[in-house]
Amino acid sequence: AGDAWDYSLRSRTYVLIPAKDERIERVSAGARCWAGALEGGDDGTTARGKVSGFIEHGGLPGAGEKPVRFAAEEAKLTADGDSVVLGGDAKLWQEESLLRADQIEVERARDRLTARGGVLTVMPAAAAKGRAGEIRVRARQLRYERA
Repeated sequence: AGDAWDYSLRSRTYVLIPAKDERIERVSAGARCWAGALEGGDDGTTARGKVSGFIEHGGLPGAGEKPVRFAAEEAKLTADGDSVVLGGDAKLWQEESLLRADQIEVERARDRLTARGGVLTVMPAAAAKGRAGEIRVRARQLRYERA
């Protein structure tokens, strides 16, 4: 029992598949990810199969101090680590704030996050007359940028 590791010298790509009922864990600077399979090469890494994990504070526009958690069917990370694309029921959440879409792209170098397809964002609203509420936004596309 163990992980399967396939590497191609010609294409300089790899595929890592865990043992049955196991998951792959990938750790990088300020982030941790679990997935059902991992593929990669010179252009970056793709995690597939119920991908989940977290990004330490400061990794996303407006993220604050708490870790930002994520989940999707697939996550693609560029080789330089500046961009990640979550696809297939993609979710990002931090405490009570949630962003959900078909696809979420995070561009760290540009301090930009773009959500596409069936976008829903939910965040707490300031308390009014002693009652807390929430703000819900639905859209086809939503972009957050740090000004």
